[in-house]
Order: sequence, then C-alpha cells, then structure tokens
Amino acid sequence: MLLAIDTSTGTSVAVVGRTGTRAERTSADTRGHAELIGRFIQEVLDEAGIVPAELEGVAVGMGPGPFTGLRVGIAAARAFALGIGRPVLPVVSHDAAAYGRSEPVLVVTDARRRELAWSRYAAPASDGLPVRIEGPALTPVAEFDTVTSVAGYVRVDAATIDAGRLGLLALARRDAGLETGPAEPVYLRAPDVTLSAPKRALELGAKAISGLRRDASADGRLGRRSPVSGTWTLRRVAASDLDAIDALEQATFPSDAWSRELLAAELAGEHTHYLVAVDDADAVIGYAGLLAPRGGGQGDVQTIAVAASARRRGIGAALLDALLTEAAARGADEVFLEVRADNPGAEALYASRGFARIAVRPAYYQPDGIDAVVMRRIVPNGHQGAS
Repeated sequence: MLLAIDTSTGTSVAVVGRTGTRAERTSADTRGHAELIGRFIQEVLDEAGIVPAELEGVAVGMGPGPFTGLRVGIAAARAFALGIGRPVLPVVSHDAAAYGRSEPVLVVTDARRRELAWSRYAAPASDGLPVRIEGPALTPVAEFDTVTSVAGYVRVDAATIDAGRLGLLALARRDAGLETGPAEPVYLRAPDVTLSAPKRALELGAKAISGLRRDASADGRLGRRSPVSGTWTLRRVAASDLDAIDALEQATFPSDAWSRELLAAELAGEHTHYLVAVDDADAVIGYAGLLAPRGGGQGDVQTIAVAASARRRGIGAALLDALLTEAAARGADEVFLEVRADNPGAEALYASRGFARIAVRPAYYQPDGIDAVVMRRIVPNGHQGAS
C-alpha cells in the first residue's frame, strides 16, 4: 500500500493498494494546501484502517504546478516518508490524469496567470501505462489553440489531480520495475510562492536591527529592551492571542488581510510555527509565522507584522531571526519569502540575513498592483538541527 499526495492544483491525498483506492480526500481549493494536507493524511489513514508502518512508500505528484502549492505536497511527502523509513515515489502529475485512458489524450491543468499547463499522450502500451510524447509545457490561454489544433487527442481538463490514480500509477510502475519519476519538481516557470494567501513583509529597515541588547526574561523568553521605549519578548503563539492577531492583521494589511478563519488555521497548523512579540503587559505588538514540515527540506516565511506604534525597535528582525532558527531546527535547507517591490528597507533586512532575489511576480499585491520579490535563503547545515 502507498500513501499518495498531490498538490499541483488543489489538494488530494489517498491510500491505495493493488486492489484499488482504499480512502481519498480531495479539495479543489488552490490556496489551502498547508491547512488541509495534515488533516487529509490522518483522515485517509483512519478510514483505510492502517497505520503508517504498513505503507510501502509515499507517492507524490511532482507537477507541473505553481511553485509553493506544489512544494507543500512534496515537503509533506518527504517528511512523512522520512518518518516511517519508506521511499518517496515521485510521479509527474499529468501522468496520473492520463493513467487509465485508452485513447490518446491531451491533459490540461490551470497554471494560473492566464496560462495552461499541458502534456500530450499517445495511446497506452500493453502494460496500460501512460506514454507521454510531449510536455509538460506552459502556454498562454490566448495562444492555446496552437496546442489543441493538433488532431486526434481527447482533451482532459483536470481541475484536480486524483491522488488515488496517482498512487495506483506509482504502484504499477514500481511493480513493473520502472524508474521513479523526476527527483525535482516540475515548475515550468519562475517561482510562484503563494502558500495559503499572499504573504506580506512589513516595513522593516536595516535600522531595526541596531542598538539593541538581549535580555533573559524570567520565564526564559527572548527579551529585548528598545532604545525607543519599553521592553518586549517573543513567545509561542497561544489560542488566546487570536483576537489580538486578527486586529493587528486588519490594521496592518487593510486591503488584503487574512480572514479570521484562515488565521486560526495557520496558528493551529501541524507544520506551522507562529510567534508573537508582546510588551510588558503581554499585549501582542507583533507576530510572524513559518511553514516548514519537519524533514521536508524547505520552509516559507508566511507573514511578519508589527504594530505601527512598535516599529523600529528591532521586533520584526527578531521575529525573522527566530523563524530562521526554527527552520534550521526542522531540517530546512532553504527558506523562501516574498516582499513588496516598493519596500526596499524590508528587502535590505532580508538580504542582511542571507536572502537573495530569485524571481519577481508582476502585480502580485492587489489591489495596489505592486510586484512581489521572491527571495530565498540557503540554511547553513539545516539538517544538523533537525529533530
């Protein structure tokens, strides 16, 4: 039996055996991968009535798909496989959509940004396995007639990739002694880092990290005294912080604030790590979050926010440093984030922490139409801190 995961479009998780799919959960939501995947894994295991040790491996869709959504599934699959000591079986996601079809097909998925990802398949051979003859490739919607003009192929538009079918294909290939799929994700374009909603970076400048000293607070929390006024500490988020975080979220990001429901899911996520900065009265004056499945090899800074009255006191920089420390402890070799292109102070801070530009996403921040700069930091000796 295999656990199968695909997040190249929506989120789909299944347990499959050689007699078919034992249990499956699927959502077409293209933004909720991080919130859904842990719950879906637990639900399919429970419904199938098996424990992880009974699995032969973990099949995972490698795309094509948008950057971060795809990586959520891959990171979860790698972490789960590492935890149970089983192999990861990578599969091109489009191959799963073609599997089981008897005729030549053109598999199409929505790549967003008015583009479509596609792969072309001949009729399967006697073993029933898909025969990909072209793709995966990416074509603008406006030009897609150049792809569909090739006669003789049945178009298959896959809103989601069925994890059950993906797992059955992985089993069939494994039983046939064939090589596994691609070791690296099939992105097709420059990184598209959007985990559950657009991530935001606050107005953090290089001055925010100067003139501060560390103090050990009575309860062991990280504490600092600000040259502006007062002291503050960092601690793990608590359920009781939701109201304060929601209020700060609405005040800081009025045009694209996360919903209270999304915030609650983020704070309680199995693979997330959220911190708050609090003042002497334990009032929340900042918060930040990381998504990094243990053993998954990658992390994403989800958000950093500091109250306007508490800025330029080093809080944002301290929150970022704490998230990077946690990413290393979880075995992340690289960490990603986004920052508005009109916020050079924040980008300078991130660069001072080893982040480098890897892509620009045009007009990503709406309704302002501001570009997003995608940055990546390689974590030194990331796995040495994993536990």
